[in-house]
Amino acid sequence: MVKRAIVGATRLPGGEIVCAATTRRVNSLWQGDGRSWRLLAEWKGKEVTACCASGAAVVCPALDGKLYVFAEGEVRTLSLPDPEAWIAEGRALEDGRVLMGGARGLVFYDPASGAVTAKRLSHYGIDKPGRRIHGVSQAEGRVFIVGARNLVLEYDERTDTLVERANMATFGGRELLFTSALPSGERLWLGGMGVLAAVDEEQAQVWEDPLGDRNHQVGVRWFRDELMVYQSELWVGEPGAWRPLVDGFQAESILSVEDSPVEGELVAVSYTGQAYVLADGSAQPLPVFEA
Repeated sequence: MVKRAIVGATRLPGGEIVCAATTRRVNSLWQGDGRSWRLLAEWKGKEVTACCASGAAVVCPALDGKLYVFAEGEVRTLSLPDPEAWIAEGRALEDGRVLMGGARGLVFYDPASGAVTAKRLSHYGIDKPGRRIHGVSQAEGRVFIVGARNLVLEYDERTDTLVERANMATFGGRELLFTSALPSGERLWLGGMGVLAAVDEEQAQVWEDPLGDRNHQVGVRWFRDELMVYQSELWVGEPGAWRPLVDGFQAESILSVEDSPVEGELVAVSYTGQAYVLADGSAQPLPVFEA
């Protein structure tokens, strides 16, 4: 029997957190207010691979060539342009569309019209061989697309263009796989499989296994005005000067750390369905569902 696992987390306009989970045969959405979770929807189908809020709706791409859209208490099913597309992640753009990225390039969903369209990276003049998308990040009004073989792109929705922020030569010939990006002025922090990296106009730096596990992705986000990295632990600071957010805290495979609807708190969500409320130097368990 395949256990239920969380594949993504997102936030609604009201601040509530929504997690998408799958058993590979049954998918579900769970909503949390920082104190409890409730089941929003459950439906049969091949596994969903991500989730993204678009206004009050939640958009979930799946491995059966479908795009599931939960809105007003119902799950609507749309077809992806490529039935074999594997989508890693998505983010809502300022104009309300959802930008998703995966193995075959970019997919756009427009809630207003219901249109789902696809564009290969070659459409934007990006050389793609082996450069599969593994993450889409959004921060400070900017959108980044990252993935295998040093793929780091910035998307401008006003002009529908991509700018390459790193390439095969950026890291001295090394091939790295990135899953998230976080801007800080001219510097761009990159979390990847077992690595933390930073690029700016003058240099690129890589820190190996900052959290000890080269086989799992390192997540990045801001904690107040400092950098946070997370994997099975959560650290705040900068390379060479890290400190734990919560002393002694460890959790299996943290997928996401989200701002809680409760002011001043964070919620860390793991693939296993476990979640933790982080506040005042403590971590309190708040399972999304029972394993």
